[in-house]
Amino acid sequence: MARKIDKNEGKLSDDSKIYDKEFEEKKLSPKERFKNMTFKEKVSYFNYYYLKGIIVFLVVAVLLFISVKDYFTQDKVIVKIVILNSAYDDAEIEKMEKKI
Repeated sequence: MARKIDKNEGKLSDDSKIYDKEFEEKKLSPKERFKNMTFKEKVSYFNYYYLKGIIVFLVVAVLLFISVKDYFTQDKVIVKIVILNSAYDDAEIEKMEKKI
């Protein structure tokens, strides 16, 4: 069975908006569109395009700040001593600390 092919199939009609000169003139720049948005639309626009990036940036910045701060403010450990299989009370440990 053969299919009839219409010459206009897949083409836009002559009255389509893409051919309308007034429609082309009504296109607004992004700044003008943003000015015409309501507050809810502006918040939604911000959330969609910028919120994820800002959150990721802030998390990375906080982690970097904490890491650098900890690196420069850490206490210097001179000696670490581990005593295994022995029972010492606090008084004996303090005596050892004083000797060191």
